[in-house]
Amino acid sequence: MFGSLERIEEIRRADRPRLYDDVFGAMDYAARQSLLAGHSVVYDAQQTKCEDRRGIEKIAEETGAIPVLVWIKTSREVALKRGQEREVRNDSHQYDGEKMARLIDRFDSVTDLPQSDENVVEISGEVPFEEQFEAFNAFVASLQKAEK
Repeated sequence: MFGSLERIEEIRRADRPRLYDDVFGAMDYAARQSLLAGHSVVYDAQQTKCEDRRGIEKIAEETGAIPVLVWIKTSREVALKRGQEREVRNDSHQYDGEKMARLIDRFDSVTDLPQSDENVVEISGEVPFEEQFEAFNAFVASLQKAEK
């Protein structure tokens, strides 16, 4: 949407609220329109705050969709390693161990754990994609079965 990590960082420094308003406003609009057209949507974002997840749930409710929170969990050690070893691309940074540890700590401190009324599927971030996808599909199938 902004072309590069550098441009995102410029906007984040100059007007952080605008960055998030623009990004999530566009994502909300696209999700709502896609759902109204009868398509499934994957809203790929770190939604650490319950109030933000409630906004997505409202979009789902208004369009007749079922919201599912995918909670991908991994150990601190694996997260540290991945942040230091991942490939630097236009959409991802690579950090040293100290900065990665600070980011993980900050993320942990601001994250609201899922509530009992949220449709949550917990997936291990340390297993192959096929197993993750299987867990997700099994959870969605159980929701669909419960609806009938």
